[in-house]
Amino acid sequence: MDRLQLLSRAISEKFRKATPEKQRAACLAACGMAIAQTLSDDAMARDTLRQLQGGYSFTKSQKKRIEVHAFQLDEAYLDLQDKVDEGDAERADSLQAFFKARAMTALSFSVSDKPGSAHEAIYEAAAAMGDDEPRLLSAVEACLD
Repeated sequence: MDRLQLLSRAISEKFRKATPEKQRAACLAACGMAIAQTLSDDAMARDTLRQLQGGYSFTKSQKKRIEVHAFQLDEAYLDLQDKVDEGDAERADSLQAFFKARAMTALSFSVSDKPGSAHEAIYEAAAAMGDDEPRLLSAVEACLD
């Protein structure tokens, strides 16, 4: 089972049956929404998204830099969460860091050549949206119809 099924079995099934072009459109829509909402101030995220939208093929070293950036945002979130647990930071700040990490992880999956990575990108992008997850899933589904 892919993690996209955890969000919506119907969307996961539509994705599996969709053409590669529709799958790519759904992935790009999800990533675009997540980046716009969480990482619009992050140059690497904006550049990666723009290149993805333009059909750019990423080199192995570029993919690694994107992956490292996602990892760094994840680590920043975990560090902030530790501070929240200790009473030294606000939960809202930790949540925003979580959303940013998930959005960058979505981009990292979207540039991957591994099977199932587009499913994972959509799942991570949805996690980045918080309460707006249904809006993202609607946009993804529209791309698959």
